[in-house]
Amino acid sequence: MADRDKTGKSGEQLVADFVSQNGWVILHQNWRWKRYEIDLVLGLENVIVFAEVKTQKRLFYDHPAPLVSPDQQKRLITAAQAYMIEFGYDGAIRFDVFRVILPDSEPAQIEHFADAFFPGLG
Repeated sequence: MADRDKTGKSGEQLVADFVSQNGWVILHQNWRWKRYEIDLVLGLENVIVFAEVKTQKRLFYDHPAPLVSPDQQKRLITAAQAYMIEFGYDGAIRFDVFRVILPDSEPAQIEHFADAFFPGLG
């Protein structure tokens, strides 16, 4: 496994542990539909959260928008729609981004951006 893949998997596991410790329910991890993947599908109260995890060695951006490109947002939205159809879910959803910063000599930092993006109307 390449270093980048290991870094990404480490970040995903840190977020999975973090959300579990904070009362979220992990419904699926690395859920796949066709060639698309959702890092974490989470239950929080009466909402399903489709979460993208971005892991970095150092901070590059202050806001989550640059972390998830418009094309990646479209892929996540498409996968979320497929998830909802497959599981017969028609309730509230949102798209969150978790940024994990893994500096070499410091503890990991986890940042959570709720409602980081949402499907457009057009």
